[in-house]
Amino acid sequence: MHVQHSPTGRVAVLALQGEVDITHAESVRRSLLGLLGASLIVVDLAGVTSLDGTVLGVLAAAAKRAEAEGGRLIVVNENGAPAKALRITGLDRVLCA
Repeated sequence: MHVQHSPTGRVAVLALQGEVDITHAESVRRSLLGLLGASLIVVDLAGVTSLDGTVLGVLAAAAKRAEAEGGRLIVVNENGAPAKALRITGLDRVLCA
């Protein structure tokens, strides 16, 4: 997994790549915590080949916290296995742009 984040003004982008599973959940959580305060946090899944339930939980919790702080977290470029995981859990309706 590769994590790249680049805050630009009021919009912050977190680009994830590779297999994002339980072993990466803490790293993703820390990265998202560092982006809180932005009006919009965009999580780009274009390079993600798989996404497990633990990381989905991290995304959902970060979205809730961002909203509580007056911001928003969205997921973009979801396809393949990540899109299926989001759809099965219903998080596509909450997180996807």
